[in-house]
Amino acid sequence: MRALEAHNVSFAYPRGPLLLKDVSMHVASGECVALGGPSGCGKSTLCHILSGIIPRSIQGKVEGRVLLFGEEIAGLSLARVVQLVGIVFQNPEAQL
Repeated sequence: MRALEAHNVSFAYPRGPLLLKDVSMHVASGECVALGGPSGCGKSTLCHILSGIIPRSIQGKVEGRVLLFGEEIAGLSLARVVQLVGIVFQNPEAQL
């Protein structure tokens, strides 16, 4: 079963350039995923979108669909999302 899905996700901060364009991926239930890449390539931004932090707490324009167990993440409460999605950042001192 697909726990998390992103379909053609694009993102730009207010008055900023397009940072992510047409990102699609899926994560199976129970699967652990590591997202790597050079500094500034959008890893944290993508994680914030996949976890519902963007656009709820960080402003920006998100296009595309993010599904959590088949439901649009935008329609779920943040309390429900944080029960199901976890992020571990490079610097543990900066954890949310």
